[in-house]
Amino acid sequence: MPGRRLNIPAPEAMILFVDIAPPPLWEHLLLERPWPLVVALLVGAILIRYVARQRRQPVMGHVALGLAIAAGGVLALAWTVTTDRQLLERHTRQLVAATESPGDFSVIDRLLAPDAVLTGPDGDVWMNLSAIRNQLEQAIDRYTIDDQIIRDIGAEVTGDNRARSAFDLRTYSGAQAGLPTRSTWTLHWRRGDDGEWRITRVQWDSFMDRPPSRSLW
Repeated sequence: MPGRRLNIPAPEAMILFVDIAPPPLWEHLLLERPWPLVVALLVGAILIRYVARQRRQPVMGHVALGLAIAAGGVLALAWTVTTDRQLLERHTRQLVAATESPGDFSVIDRLLAPDAVLTGPDGDVWMNLSAIRNQLEQAIDRYTIDDQIIRDIGAEVTGDNRARSAFDLRTYSGAQAGLPTRSTWTLHWRRGDDGEWRITRVQWDSFMDRPPSRSLW
């Protein structure tokens, strides 16, 4: 199945990307983006109801009522059910927001697994959890991270209790006079016995449209 490609323009025609598989179509239409289906059902109900009144056919009126009820059911289902993909994207946004100054380490500690590591784009381990936390504290204090904007995001479940999310980030800090730092990341997730998703690997994919080096962290 072709994945969703997260493209970031780069110099010298180099393209950095992460392939994220799209969700099943039924899941996307019913649970994640129900509005097109809801609108179509309501429009169909209105048109059939109009025809039923013109032709004085009560059976068609019942069909229109059924479509309206179905639209309400789809909306209620989407409202009450959160897919793993939606949950992973929400957690990813929470993690990014937690790294803005002054930093919310209660969120960071909740989302990172005890064995979490930081790796480069090729998967080489650069830091363990304690080093990640220490360096993050220093970076937040040193650079005063004012805002983090996610330009694109995607998530997928890759196997039994395994998943990943990827995002394209713009970071604004007091040390850069309004110019953003561009970076892309992939978070690798594991669902524990308690049912909670936690990050086991933070993969740094690019920095300013180029592969990052360990010295940058």
